[in-house]
Amino acid sequence: MMYVLRPGTLAILSVLAAATVLIVPTGPASAGNGSTAQLIDKQFEECLIKHFQTRFFNRIDASPDQRQKLSAIIARRCQETRPLRERLAQGCLELNEMLAGEDASEEQLTAKAHEVRDLRNQVMDERLKSMLEARAVLTPGQRKQIAQRVSGLITGDWKHRFAGTP
Repeated sequence: MMYVLRPGTLAILSVLAAATVLIVPTGPASAGNGSTAQLIDKQFEECLIKHFQTRFFNRIDASPDQRQKLSAIIARRCQETRPLRERLAQGCLELNEMLAGEDASEEQLTAKAHEVRDLRNQVMDERLKSMLEARAVLTPGQRKQIAQRVSGLITGDWKHRFAGTP
C-alpha cells in the first residue's frame, strides 16, 4: 500500500517524531560501559512527553478533546515501541563498541550497521502510523500551522528568533 503525503503531513510527522526521537538516548550513564541496564529511563521519557505535549498543544490551541486523543496516541505508541527503542539503543551501543575495537571486520561492522538501520526503520514505521492517526485529529488550520513551523525549522527561518530580528 502506498501513502500519499499531503504538505501538512510531513510537518505533523516531523513534529511528532521529534517527541520520540529525543527519548531513545535517555539511558543511564552506566549503559555506555556494556552493562545490561535499561537504556530508557521511563520517568525521564514521561517528562519529555509531557513537556512536548504541553508546548505542542498550546502552539496549535488544541481543544480538550484533541488533547485527550493525541495524548492517547502518543502514550500508546510510546508504550508499544519501548522494547523496540531499547533494542535500537542497545544496537547502537554495540556498533559503537565494535567500531572502537579492533576485532570486528568491515563485514561485521556493515552487518551491525544494517541491523541498527533496520531497527530504526521499524521505529520510524511505528511513528508514521501515529502521525497519520494524529493527522486525522487535527484541523486543516492546525496542520498548516505545524507545516509552517516545521518548514521554518528545515529552512533555518527559526534562527531570527535567536538573533533578535522579527
